[in-house]
Amino acid sequence: MRLVAASPADAPAMAGTHAESFEDGWSAADIAALLASPGAFAFLVRDEADAVRAFALARAAVDEAELLTLAVAPDARRRGLGAALVEAVA
Repeated sequence: MRLVAASPADAPAMAGTHAESFEDGWSAADIAALLASPGAFAFLVRDEADAVRAFALARAAVDEAELLTLAVAPDARRRGLGAALVEAVA
């Protein structure tokens, strides 16, 4: 698995992972809009097949970062992906 920066083109895959993780998952349009907003950034974890297994979406403001959401696919949990994403955002 590898951690990479996300782009708005990743929004559909990120929305799929978010839907697996939350009852009211965010849509691809919502995620793309957030990624396009000033100061927003995201990191995601891709598996060997290039599928998104986890991501963190954040926004930078002044000298701080606000974690907006973090999602890990259910079958990829308990492997340290969430911790790696939080560290990448910090």
